[in-house]
Amino acid sequence: MTPDDYRPGPGSRNKRIDSVNINSNGLVAAGTSTGDVFLWKLDLLKFKQQQLKPQTWLGSSKKHSKSVHFCEFSPNGKYLFTGSVDGTAKVWNLEVEKAKKG
Repeated sequence: MTPDDYRPGPGSRNKRIDSVNINSNGLVAAGTSTGDVFLWKLDLLKFKQQQLKPQTWLGSSKKHSKSVHFCEFSPNGKYLFTGSVDGTAKVWNLEVEKAKKG
């Protein structure tokens, strides 16, 4: 699943991004209405220069069964905290998540 699956269009009415957070290193996390969390790496220089495609897709993971309304990075950028309306809160070790995807 990629962010393209969440673009407005036929059949996408029940899918939406409910929370977004970016840290100072350019990591972007987005929580969705279906319990998925998307991760990107934003090239801040390209973004400031308004270049096309300043982001790199890092992947997604589904750790919640319902909408993710809270995403927050730790100050050191190594962890992501998410909270969902399913009543769960998760702590993600981003280094471990990257290793799973690689």
